[in-house]
Amino acid sequence: MSASFKTFLAVLGLVITLWPFLASAVTVTEVEDSLMSPGCNYKFTLTNCPSSFAEEMRAEIRTRVAAGETKEGIISYFVGQYGERVLAAPPKKGFNLLGWALPFIGLGLGIGAVGLVIYSWTRRGRGATGTASEITTAATEQDDKYAKRLEKEIEEYEE
Repeated sequence: MSASFKTFLAVLGLVITLWPFLASAVTVTEVEDSLMSPGCNYKFTLTNCPSSFAEEMRAEIRTRVAAGETKEGIISYFVGQYGERVLAAPPKKGFNLLGWALPFIGLGLGIGAVGLVIYSWTRRGRGATGTASEITTAATEQDDKYAKRLEKEIEEYEE
């Protein structure tokens, strides 16, 4: 084995060993995007809020990330301070689970309703039975009936 290949294997082993730690590293932006800003009346995430209160919260997040806290730990700290309202998305548990499930349930019901309407429309067109000549003859007879009635009403109107 060459020296460069051994170096490559050593670096690869180091990357594989440290990968879980590198992948789990929390960034300040990740935490900021997960929290709403009380300084902007909970209308913006911390990333987008221009208030000084949001800047104080961002500084607290930077301090906690530098100290090595996890994303969940930082978020739970702010939930403890400001309540669940500070979360950008509702937690996927309990009653809040409806907030995640209802859009999909509504979409499924809507697709089902559209399918039923289309099915009923296609079934409605199958009412006429018989051969093409029978249907055409019946339509012609009906047209003749209406034509005679129209002529009669025009004569009565002209008198």
